[in-house]
Amino acid sequence: MTDKVETAKFDVDAAVEHLRTLIATDSFTELLSELANVRPADIAAIMERLDRVEQTLVLDALEPEIGSDVVLELEESTRKNVLEDLSDTRIAQMADELESDDAADLVGELDDDTRARVLEQVPQESRDEVERLLTYDDDSAGGIMKLEAAWVRQSHSVAKAVEMVREHYREMDEIHEIFVVDRNHVLRGVVTPTELLLADPAQTVADIMDSESPVTIHPEEDQAEAARLARRYDRLSLPVVDDLGRLLGIITHDDIFDVIEEEEQEDISYMAGTGEDAPAERSVFKAFFERGPWLLVGLVGGVLGALVMSGFEHAIKIEHALFLPAIMAMAGSVAIQASSLVVRGVATDSFALQGLGKTLFRELRVSILFGLGLGALLGICAYGLSGGDGELSACVSVAMVIVVVNAALLGTLIPVLLHRLGKDPAVATGPFITTLNDVLGILTYLLVLTILL
Repeated sequence: MTDKVETAKFDVDAAVEHLRTLIATDSFTELLSELANVRPADIAAIMERLDRVEQTLVLDALEPEIGSDVVLELEESTRKNVLEDLSDTRIAQMADELESDDAADLVGELDDDTRARVLEQVPQESRDEVERLLTYDDDSAGGIMKLEAAWVRQSHSVAKAVEMVREHYREMDEIHEIFVVDRNHVLRGVVTPTELLLADPAQTVADIMDSESPVTIHPEEDQAEAARLARRYDRLSLPVVDDLGRLLGIITHDDIFDVIEEEEQEDISYMAGTGEDAPAERSVFKAFFERGPWLLVGLVGGVLGALVMSGFEHAIKIEHALFLPAIMAMAGSVAIQASSLVVRGVATDSFALQGLGKTLFRELRVSILFGLGLGALLGICAYGLSGGDGELSACVSVAMVIVVVNAALLGTLIPVLLHRLGKDPAVATGPFITTLNDVLGILTYLLVLTILL
């Protein structure tokens, strides 16, 4: 179908039709030959277009080593269906081919009975590793670490350390760092493969290692903390250590990227009020009950806004109401911008909560500039549309300044306060901030009209 070097031009539609033809004619030898030149990610893309029977036939035709990589590339819902249809023996073969963290993820998606049957067929060494990793929560650092970490003793000579790496870690795909431990397996430093190869063979590892306190994480810490540490200290990997500082495993860059993507997706989902699951994974009723409360918040805000306007019914003229949508639109945009910056800052640890006063002061100055500029522009428009009504023009301008400043402060304060209360600040965006901002904005505009007119 294609050569591996040409996967950027991979035609999924053509590949799907071709594979279906081979399956229909029971040409499994040719099928296996064709798929041997296709990357696992591309095979997974093909399988997403196939039905469940075809998916099982394709996986059964693949070698366990390739099939295991393909299964990991599948969407969660597809992988769940595939695992239900595969035999216990086949799943066990795939688990044995994977690194410990990926094998644990694969086996962890099985129901309890199937998991027990599969583990019985996994070789003892791999089974022990998987069972050990399954003791950690899925969202913890231990839940995403792998046990295959390259390490040497600080007392080893460089020559012995190089020999040890060649002998024990030959099958590891990538070695970016080699961890240095003492005789109690306590992590003492880090050395790179390049440093090890270029050093004098007679030196000890302790002489060439980076003995600065390594950036580590405890297995019970949240996975989001692992991503935060890796991002802050520009780490490709993170060693996982126990309470005594002993090396347990390593969190690699691919898992760190996955965590960052997962956390960002959760934030986006919460901001939209749609829950943390992927849309395709939610049932209609689950989506209804997850999103319904947020929509009710918006409805309540709309009703409160209407009640506020009804209280000023005697003073509102049609020309007054013409400019309210423009004021509310600008205020909403400013509030969402401010809150998004704060949420992003908290998530990336670049926002220092100790500097709340400084942050508020900066946003206050920015919002005043925005308010003055937008107020002047809207005032000019109001003057022209109202036939030269200077008083209405002044009211619109003043209201715009106040509402924009208020929106910026709300957008900054609410996420910060929620974070300090131990809540996810992302939930403060979207309907919550918009609703509060609308009610206060309408009230502000009408009070300005009442006072000045």
